[in-house]
Amino acid sequence: MNLLAGRPIVILIIIAAVLRGGALWTAFGQLHDDPDAYDAIARTLATTGTFAVVAAGDDTVPTAYRPPLYPTILAAIHRGTHRWIIATQEDLQDPHFGGMKPVSRVAIAVLHGAMSLATVVVTYFVALRMLRPIAAVAVPNSQSSSDPVKLPAFFAALLVVIDPILIQSSVRVMTETLATLLAVVTLYCWCRLVDKLVPEVAKKQSIITSTVSLGLVLGLAYLCRPTFIVWTALLVGCLALWSAWRFGACLQWSRRHETVKSVGDAGNRLSPAVAAITLAIVASLFVGGWTLRNQKHFGKPIWATTHGGYTLLLGNNPSFFQYMRTGKTGIAWDPQPFFDRWGARDQADPRQIEFWESEMPLPGDAVWQASVLEPQVHRELFEDRLAYETAKMAIANDFEGFALATLWRVGRLLSPMPQVFESASIGKRIGAAVVTIYYSVTIALMIWGMFRLSRKLLQPQWIAAVMLVFSLVAVHAFYWSNMRMRAPAIPALAVLAAVPLCKNNRNVASTPLTENQPQ
Repeated sequence: MNLLAGRPIVILIIIAAVLRGGALWTAFGQLHDDPDAYDAIARTLATTGTFAVVAAGDDTVPTAYRPPLYPTILAAIHRGTHRWIIATQEDLQDPHFGGMKPVSRVAIAVLHGAMSLATVVVTYFVALRMLRPIAAVAVPNSQSSSDPVKLPAFFAALLVVIDPILIQSSVRVMTETLATLLAVVTLYCWCRLVDKLVPEVAKKQSIITSTVSLGLVLGLAYLCRPTFIVWTALLVGCLALWSAWRFGACLQWSRRHETVKSVGDAGNRLSPAVAAITLAIVASLFVGGWTLRNQKHFGKPIWATTHGGYTLLLGNNPSFFQYMRTGKTGIAWDPQPFFDRWGARDQADPRQIEFWESEMPLPGDAVWQASVLEPQVHRELFEDRLAYETAKMAIANDFEGFALATLWRVGRLLSPMPQVFESASIGKRIGAAVVTIYYSVTIALMIWGMFRLSRKLLQPQWIAAVMLVFSLVAVHAFYWSNMRMRAPAIPALAVLAAVPLCKNNRNVASTPLTENQPQ
């Protein structure tokens, strides 16, 4: 305890560096995989300056299949390794370029390691703010050795260090590590904004500055994962409701005392509305920029990606609906039959249920084949639209299966138990059991924390975390879901799991709405 009171950040960094560094070292080979084509897009961007993929014939085709932030960072790494880093011989062999190019996986490992450490450190400071009562003028000194929430904050950050989902994600060329960092930085910016919105200390310039910072981080998060726009919209709504509540309370006070509050006090009561408008404007700049770029290249205002249709279809297709009725608990759905069937979509129309029910190989549909083979100006848009329409057909044809799948998706998002394939080895099954035990314990702590907080979960200091989880549930109730999809919410959930370590309810964040309402 005395050691912890001294330098908790140093201790956390050391632990995180050892564990996450060890994971990256052990699973380094996985960084050569590119399951979601982020690195392929990044290499094209690094060499051509265009956010694109290389199609047949080495033609560069602009794409919106993936959001732009993570590939852009990887492209910067590729440029940097070409200029400054001597890559290993294995890294020099890159068939996507048709020659020798230094693409250093070491640099990507360093990037993921640095983002992991930053996530842990920011989680600690977020926990200090969320677990401590909100003061009227300033947040107490976070380095005080007598700080009653230092131990719970350390525990929350430690949960992030050892989280199995985050460890696994850090060794894959995917967006989870970056998205989690941006999510926890957003929570920190939100907590700072809430402190600034306390009426007695509210200053318009300070509020706008803090809100712009929040908007910039949320904008980057949106460019990392478009689903973050749902969280942004919810936060804007929360700020607007907060302002309406406070203004209504001010009017009630004035009527009760038959007097009028000062103009300055009324302005402070409306300060959350100023923050809501500012946040909406900043976020719209990011959405507008990406949408305009897509309008330019595709002639269509795509605000998200052209991958949404496939993601919807992956979780809503006849093969998956059948699994809903026959699958075994803990046994993962085998998507290979779906892949095989969807791969034959150039033979017959997948929007017809007969396409999914007939035996392979499919009977050819000459009319459909002719339409598919017609040159498409934007093949990517055609495929995305086809996937959306196919998913809608599957849902309409089997609404019961869709309802079961919706419950399954939400359950998988929040489940403590990883699924394994039926052919999984004993080692993988033991690993899944260990992970299940870990998450069962942490979920029990979260439930305990929810009971401790009770209605305080809806107070400003906690509402952003609640809305983050709600936004993920809302999106993945319809689109493909698994445990990995909850990665951005793990720091917030870790803080919730740390609530039971607080000595009493006075050590848990209260709200300026009640502390500063008119008397």
